[in-house]
This record gives sequence, structure tokens and C-alpha cells, in this order.
Amino acid sequence: MDEVICGGCYCGAIRYEITGEIEQSLVCHYPDCRRITGAQSVGYIFLRLGDFKITKGKPAKFDSSPGVV
Repeated sequence: MDEVICGGCYCGAIRYEITGEIEQSLVCHYPDCRRITGAQSVGYIFLRLGDFKITKGKPAKFDSSPGVV
């Protein structure tokens, strides 16, 4: 993949780059995902860790459920 995908949070405090292929995408309707985001569903993508880089800021950690951070 030659394209770089850039994104981040709405306020601009966190920015990221994806430089590799997106291996899988899905939409989750699990109640915890819906409650935490305040949405009817949440989109996720899966990619290799080395293809993802935070370029600005430091994301916060959140214990959403037992064993999940």
C-alpha cells in the first residue's frame, strides 16, 4: 500500500497514521461498545501493529470490562 491514511480525534489532540493494508473491518453491535460510544454500532479495523503510528498526543486508557483495557 502506497497510500498513508491519517486520522485522529475530533478535537485534534490525538493524530495517527496507517501505512499498511487494512486486514479486516467490522461493525460491532455489542451493548458495551454501543454504551461507551453512545452510538447504535461501532466500526473497527484490524491491521498490523507496525503499520499504525500515533503522530500526536497520548491516548488515555479505559478499563471497559474485566480483562479489557
